Amino acid sequence: MARAPAARVKTHAHTVWGAYRFDENGAKRPKDFSWLRPLAFAACAVCLVALAAFVVSLTSAMQDRLVEQAIDDL
Repeated sequence: MARAPAARVKTHAHTVWGAYRFDENGAKRPKDFSWLRPLAFAACAVCLVALAAFVVSLTSAMQDRLVEQAIDDL
């Protein structure tokens, strides 16, 4: 009968992103995706700035419209 910790061990990698590749010398090194993290942060920053600009312009347009309607009501 197998021991409890040995019975729970998986026989494959937990995630695809956690896998390592081997170079010609057999040394393990992580995949070279160091450029992906700054690119992701830059894309998020651009999206947040665009969303903020949209909210500001929408708020300004709504305020102008409300002022015009208030003037018409008076």
